[in-house]
Amino acid sequence: AREAELARARAAAVAPLPEGEHEVVVTIDQDLGLTTSVRIRGGATVRDLKEKLAAQDTTGAVKIDEFGLAVLGVGAQSQEPPVLADTTVLCQGHLRLQTTNTPSPAPAVAAPESFPTPHPATRPQGLPPSPTSSVGDPGWIVVGGVDKGGILVRAGRATSSTQLPDRLATGAIVEEIAVEGERLNYRKLSGAGPDVGWVSLSISGKTLVEPRRLTAEDLFTLDRALSLQEDLIRGFARHDFQRALARLVAEHPTKSGAAFLSKRRELVLTVQREVLPKYGFEGSDRGVTQMMSAFGPRHQCDEVGWNQGQIQMLLQM
Repeated sequence: AREAELARARAAAVAPLPEGEHEVVVTIDQDLGLTTSVRIRGGATVRDLKEKLAAQDTTGAVKIDEFGLAVLGVGAQSQEPPVLADTTVLCQGHLRLQTTNTPSPAPAVAAPESFPTPHPATRPQGLPPSPTSSVGDPGWIVVGGVDKGGILVRAGRATSSTQLPDRLATGAIVEEIAVEGERLNYRKLSGAGPDVGWVSLSISGKTLVEPRRLTAEDLFTLDRALSLQEDLIRGFARHDFQRALARLVAEHPTKSGAAFLSKRRELVLTVQREVLPKYGFEGSDRGVTQMMSAFGPRHQCDEVGWNQGQIQMLLQM
């Protein structure tokens, strides 16, 4: 029982300090009984504590690189106790420390970090610009021309203006540039047909286009799809993200199992949560599902496929 109690005490001594503030008492001179106390937060390091100690000296004479800290009472009386490295995270056993004349040991020189370098796809030439509308703005869907492959499109407002060679396909979704009388000036979002032009709202009492409120999926043009992928690539390539992913893979070398997959999903969502709302999707698991659904018809695009490969490389998939 005594050994078990000692083992629990030793474990408690090296346990990281929990969140919140803690008081650390530092002995400056044991012979004179000179001490000072510093309040630090859980997760602080020895260097954080030394900076607070130096700040207590109003003369500015104390330099954090000219002294060290050690656990009070550790080591032979004739020798200075082992000095704690500046990078040491303070734990329960560090609530009673003493200063030493020996500075903290210099940290070992770490090998240079290596991070993957993604290369997003080159944009296709002649790609229509992203829509100017937002989610909830007025848009239109083509419902006429079922038996003719779509509806007529003209270059101008007048019905006598030049007729474009291709029809705007039934089911196409467009954003509204202007409505003048029975004529709609549109910019195409999805479907086949001219990218821009003028169409009639109805003809001979038959409705050709119906109004609708635009959704994130409606507005997800190829240009926006590529932009979203590029934003994700930049986010996943950030060094802080890659470090976090490397730590996760080190904990789960096989990169499998429910625990690993759940933690990786949570990590990936930290980037998706920043990016997705810019494109009208929620920054949540639900938004990710909506985004993936919107990508459906875009996966046939070579550039989308290339970017997806770059994302998988960054996520070690």
